[in-house]
Amino acid sequence: IDKDQEKAAEFAKKLSKSFGKVSYEFSVLKIEDVREINKFTRLAFNETTTLILRDIENATEEAMNVLLKNLEEPQKNVRFILLTTSINKIIPTIISRCQIINIKKQKVQKITDLNIVTNLDNDIETFLNMSIGEKFTYLDKI
Repeated sequence: IDKDQEKAAEFAKKLSKSFGKVSYEFSVLKIEDVREINKFTRLAFNETTTLILRDIENATEEAMNVLLKNLEEPQKNVRFILLTTSINKIIPTIISRCQIINIKKQKVQKITDLNIVTNLDNDIETFLNMSIGEKFTYLDKI
């Protein structure tokens, strides 16, 4: 996993905490992986639960199509966060059902210069402390 993927995963974990306390990570490559997620999401969740799906760009087209049903009709207390390094590898029907958040790459000028990392952390922290309405307004601007 490269540094950008690590940043995205860290952001996803922080974002999932803003939805609720419970989150689970899954890797989605094949239809069987999505079927396991389907079994899991059939459970009744009393509190908001976030499923973080990593490396979704590596999933087969068939797996993405099966996943689509979950995205179209999610349970009341289930949220999905899909992580990808390339939105171009995701089928358009999935993209149309998601709110896209780009985590921009940041160049580090010096190894000892922690200012860039601090600014990114502050931006994430500010976003996570916003109300739901403020988050949607912020995301619309992006």
